[in-house]
Amino acid sequence: MPISISDIAILLVSLAACVYCMVLSRRLRALHDTKEGLGATITAMSNSISGMSLAAEQTQARVGNTAGQLSQLLVEAQAAQTNLDTLIDRAGRREAESIATLKAVHGEVEHSLLSLLKQSQSEVSQLTLALKAAKRLRAHQSMDTRPRAVAPRTQEGVDQ
Repeated sequence: MPISISDIAILLVSLAACVYCMVLSRRLRALHDTKEGLGATITAMSNSISGMSLAAEQTQARVGNTAGQLSQLLVEAQAAQTNLDTLIDRAGRREAESIATLKAVHGEVEHSLLSLLKQSQSEVSQLTLALKAAKRLRAHQSMDTRPRAVAPRTQEGVDQ
């Protein structure tokens, strides 16, 4: 049997297909290799995804705890705000009461001081009059106790 060109072409194509299959087989083994190939990349990615999933779960748990704590702190802050508002209202009322009491006391003190001032002015004027009277009396007594030159008394001085 004679070998024809078509047989050689088929043989060459078959040989090329065989070499191509061997190259593909090597590449496929390299991809599935867990130390270096795509398998290693997939394994690394799988491990990373597992780590990220664990970190996300832990973060969610922390966020949940923190949210609960923040909610409790907000409730406490609102209660404190209510207490502060109450205290501020009380302080405002007490301030107003104190001002009213202070004004009333001030008025009473002013009235009392004016009354005492008038009374003391009256007493001072009475004492001044008494001192003037005492001075006149003393002056009159010192005139009476001094030796005088005796002047004859006349009848005229008495009649007048």
